[in-house]
Amino acid sequence: MAVKYLAGERLIGTAAERAALTTGQPTVQDDMTDQSLWTLGTSCSWVTEESKPALKVTTGASPPNLASRAITLTDNYDEMVIDIDWKMDSANPDMTFVGVVSLMASGIDPFNNLTITNNNKTFTLGSNGSSGGHRYYLWRGKEASGSTDHNQSFDGGVNATTLYYYRIVIDVPTITIYQFASDANRTDYNYGGSSGTIVTTTTITLPTSNCHSSSTTDAAIHSASNKFSHFYTGCKSTSADNTYLFGFKIWENTTTATATVYPNLPNGAIFEESDTGKIYMFDGTDTWNEM
Repeated sequence: MAVKYLAGERLIGTAAERAALTTGQPTVQDDMTDQSLWTLGTSCSWVTEESKPALKVTTGASPPNLASRAITLTDNYDEMVIDIDWKMDSANPDMTFVGVVSLMASGIDPFNNLTITNNNKTFTLGSNGSSGGHRYYLWRGKEASGSTDHNQSFDGGVNATTLYYYRIVIDVPTITIYQFASDANRTDYNYGGSSGTIVTTTTITLPTSNCHSSSTTDAAIHSASNKFSHFYTGCKSTSADNTYLFGFKIWENTTTATATVYPNLPNGAIFEESDTGKIYMFDGTDTWNEM
């Protein structure tokens, strides 16, 4: 059924129809205010950094110290957009990272090998002490059969002590990483702003023909592998390096991040959910409150 608009700013429809009144929302997002969503490993803690809540991981080990949270997505993501707000506090950090992985398991090490079962993949922003700053690190995937660990890595090399706002656009076989100085610049660029607001851009292309010693291609591994199931951050450094995650957003089945648009309804508008029996009142801005 379609939403019915009644007199007195009252609406009737299903729960899904009420949710659909808000458009452009990411499939999943996290502003680091709900700590219960995360599983923390060794040397992981909640802090205030840059006047914002952040998840901090410090002084790593092998396998790395990790913090992770489950994410629920619905596809294998030949098309996907990921925003990540992230920084490190060393000018020359050594093996700190943040990214998505299709299977969270003990001993994950995105720098040396995937160390998880076959038919899995990860995309990681990371650092390496020899790179002099943020290093756009790698896409990595394992074949469904066989032991080949495919990877594509690439360097960025900018000041690691600055909070940067990343946008990763996955459009297999290409993955493009944009780095912005502010969230406002990232949003401005998305809606036609000047490309001069970008700090740097890097693009890699996953091979679509034979790669390494295997006849399986990186692009095919990405498409066939399990869905991304976890967002994670960690540190493998043996020195006192810290990494800070301030939040992320993921849009699936698209290569363009879209702004959230809330319904044009007045404060006090009432929505009755026909399938749940619940009644909500809109605050005139962005929130439905259950009555």
